[in-house]
Amino acid sequence: MIGGLGPRTYAAAIALLVLVAIAMSGLFIRAIATGEFAGALFLVGFAALFAWQVGGFVGRNRPRAYTFDHLPEALLP
Repeated sequence: MIGGLGPRTYAAAIALLVLVAIAMSGLFIRAIATGEFAGALFLVGFAALFAWQVGGFVGRNRPRAYTFDHLPEALLP
């Protein structure tokens, strides 16, 4: 059996997450440099929410192959 996202889709999702992280890091540095601490705090909160939601989705949907005899631990209750 095959579970999770396809390898190409997963690689695209990881690449997109890296680009978003780079962009948010740049915005955070700019907010700190210009003294916009409320904006920096907003970015930290948004990054935490984004990591929780999207990071959890991508983590749960890693591509994996398995048999019914050897189920991955992530699939077991």
